[in-house]
Amino acid sequence: FLSGSIVDAQARWNLRRLIDGEGKPVAAELQVLQRLCEQAGVPTDTADRIAAALAKAWGPPGPGRDDASIPPQRVSQLAWLGIDADTIAKLEPWVIVLPGTDAKVNINTAPAEVIAAAVEGMSLGAAQRLVTERQRTPLRDVASPPARAYFPADPKTRLDGLSVSSRFFIVQGRLRLGERVLEERSLIERRQLEVLVLQRERLNLREGP
Repeated sequence: FLSGSIVDAQARWNLRRLIDGEGKPVAAELQVLQRLCEQAGVPTDTADRIAAALAKAWGPPGPGRDDASIPPQRVSQLAWLGIDADTIAKLEPWVIVLPGTDAKVNINTAPAEVIAAAVEGMSLGAAQRLVTERQRTPLRDVASPPARAYFPADPKTRLDGLSVSSRFFIVQGRLRLGERVLEERSLIERRQLEVLVLQRERLNLREGP
């Protein structure tokens, strides 16, 4: 029995945006993570703890860099940085680790919680209405109608963390033969006609007693 799925990785917020090239937390992105943590119901200091740990893991060599820590490539690996399993489980549906800082939230695929957190001042209700709108017609531009109507009216509202397209995807496959199960999860990047496998994880499992 063979099954599989393809999921848009940019339906989640990219944790890599949290730290700049100098290894410092980006204030606006830290606020996005704080809003996600609030919606997930995790401790209020979680965003600050994650930012401090990632700054040490991803920052350039020098004072404050923790050379002993291994930079995480998946959300589950935040456990290496002292984040507890329950917090990771609550955040994992909404955050991801993607290469670079330019991967934006795709408002055509992201859940309402992620869209609302990515835009300061946007209510969850407005984000849910946007999700309903895109089910009828995919949105073609972040800053133009009909998408712009759902964001706060203030022209200074930052929309630079949003997009209407994606290039990162998660491909999952499951093969079962008798009691043996093989699962594979790959993070891929689409570059025009070229598809690159960035990460691959394979698990051998056994079903039944």
